[in-house]
Amino acid sequence: MNEVQLDTNAVSMGKIFSKAGYDTGFIGKWYIAGHGKQNFIPPCNRQQGFQFWKANECTHNYNHSIYYDNNDPTPKY
Repeated sequence: MNEVQLDTNAVSMGKIFSKAGYDTGFIGKWYIAGHGKQNFIPPCNRQQGFQFWKANECTHNYNHSIYYDNNDPTPKY
């Protein structure tokens, strides 16, 4: 199911690899922040341990997609 927030206490791959000392990153559609399509996903727990971030919740505009760069709430294209 899309656009339903993943429990912020869930054990995720981002958290596991970060805790083990790896640099982690996510690029793409996230679907699990629960904030609705094309909204900023705050870093505090909603990014599930990923340190590098270029993503959005969801988009279907494949030629001009919005995304957010790390912790900057300014939309980028």
